[in-house]
Amino acid sequence: MQLFKSLIILLFLIISFSAQGQNDGNINQFGLKAGINSSKYTPSTVLTDYNNHIGFYAGVFYELRLDERFSFKPELLFSLQGSSITHKDIQINNGNLPFYVEPYDFDFEVYDYVVAIPLTIKYHLIKDLYLGAGPQFNFIIDQTFQTDQQLLDGTGFGRIYEDGENFEFGFHLVLGYDISNTISFQVGAFSAVGNRNNDAKSFVLNSGLEFKL
Repeated sequence: MQLFKSLIILLFLIISFSAQGQNDGNINQFGLKAGINSSKYTPSTVLTDYNNHIGFYAGVFYELRLDERFSFKPELLFSLQGSSITHKDIQINNGNLPFYVEPYDFDFEVYDYVVAIPLTIKYHLIKDLYLGAGPQFNFIIDQTFQTDQQLLDGTGFGRIYEDGENFEFGFHLVLGYDISNTISFQVGAFSAVGNRNNDAKSFVLNSGLEFKL
């Protein structure tokens, strides 16, 4: 978690130093944002299907206007994401069973509780429409599983799903529209670079609102 602490300190240093630049005529603003997301792990394999899972995100940002078209916006977000997973053709290995049990599919949900730090460069295409892109650091602070099925004797959850790492790095892209001087609507996507321990990585689509204070 040392990297997480370092990035948090860096984020607040950026905000502190950039806040001192408000006297140069640029419009620098704090804000809140929230919305919904649709996430999944990729890539699916012969024995594992990853499907979309609906979650949400919320957090704060600080936007530093660099000139008329460009701005820099660090964010600190909490996100609930994950994936719906189907593990196919599970074999039952239990010599004590008096009958043959055919392989079956096991469906479950993985919930990732994520602290995300996107660092966005925004480019205003026209007055109210903008594009944004940049690196993003995700810290998985907790992970839970949920299912309506019951594992049969002879199987274990460790054979179904292996816990992933608690850190992901990737890139995000956003398209936004300023509804007013204080409210913006945006849609975006995040894709992790490199797989976790379980050979999966996150892909997230999101949409929501930003409120400048």
